[in-house]
Amino acid sequence: IDFSAQGYSNAQDINSFKGSVVTITFDKGSNRNNPKYYTTGTAVRVYGGNTFTVSATGKTIKSIAMTFSSGEGTNAISSDTGSYSDGNWTGSASSVTFTVEGTSGHRRLKTIAVTFN
Repeated sequence: IDFSAQGYSNAQDINSFKGSVVTITFDKGSNRNNPKYYTTGTAVRVYGGNTFTVSATGKTIKSIAMTFSSGEGTNAISSDTGSYSDGNWTGSASSVTFTVEGTSGHRRLKTIAVTFN
């Protein structure tokens, strides 16, 4: 999923992406800012405290690879299941929720690639 190819407007709030199998749901979580798409960096900015959930309909996810745009922050990202490190998640789940740690800063989420069992 390449967020720059979705036709989003600059500074558009992003609530979800729905593909044929994969859905990504974005939530502001504990931050006052909603995740937003910006043309600077062509990425969805997920702020400290925001969450995003990657889920698959009728399939088991075994890995998720994320790329980030330049100019992004250094906030840690955690997952509610499996193992996450440096943009790569591995495990076995139908749904994974990621949290951008901290109360300020952001990550610029450019692409997400999902691999199934």
